Amino acid sequence: MLTRLFNRDFLTALLCCGGGGLACALIFLFPFLNFVMSTLVTLVHETGHAAAGWCLGCPGIPAFDFTYGGGVTPCLEQAPDSIWLYRMIFIGAFCFFLLYGRFLLAGLIIPLAILHQVVFTSYDAHQSVIVYFGHGAVLLVGGLFVWRSLSARDTAGLADRVLHAFAGFLLLAHDAKLFWGISHDAEVRNWYEEGKGDIMNDFVKLSLDHLPQLTHSRWDLENLAAGQFALCCLMPVIALALEMMRRAWLITREENPEE
Repeated sequence: MLTRLFNRDFLTALLCCGGGGLACALIFLFPFLNFVMSTLVTLVHETGHAAAGWCLGCPGIPAFDFTYGGGVTPCLEQAPDSIWLYRMIFIGAFCFFLLYGRFLLAGLIIPLAILHQVVFTSYDAHQSVIVYFGHGAVLLVGGLFVWRSLSARDTAGLADRVLHAFAGFLLLAHDAKLFWGISHDAEVRNWYEEGKGDIMNDFVKLSLDHLPQLTHSRWDLENLAAGQFALCCLMPVIALALEMMRRAWLITREENPEE
């Protein structure tokens, strides 16, 4: 099984992913190109805020901030009555999966609906999720791009796989660089704590406002930044592990077709 797992296709996947990572490293050597490419990070980041807001009854529209740079996503106040809309969506998804025999997915809907209810009804919980999911979206989308490069899912060829890896590593590297600076460089940390205009940066909001109110404990910005940096570094490893598990599962199905 190991021979089939580590075959030519797997080595090709690693080379495509490595090529994308190398291209990303080269971009960081040229400040102007790095600045241009950072618009992708801003787009994913602000879309993450907006998506989390819409999922928790606080609709928002992502936008670029042409005054201070970066982006901004103003979200409306939560509409409490919208919880019924989400309940109907969960009930509809549950019935749909049951109807088509997707019992595992139907079972997953139940804890997901309970979790959504708990987060939705707690102000600091849903605000924490919305605020975090800017950088959270960068993590998830970056990891997804790396995994798509490794798996060749919905990609047009080798060049497309390299581009997917490049986009994934670009997202993760930008966030990793930021959070490394916050956790290890006092100058970067002071700059981040100042915010822009009268707007606090995301992890400052989390460390000073929402997480202390939610957990009744103190949260240091440096520790939060160090944790996020670790997640940025782990995402490519997680993507590789998931791809190896997928390939092992496919090989097992081919070797035991009767099961």
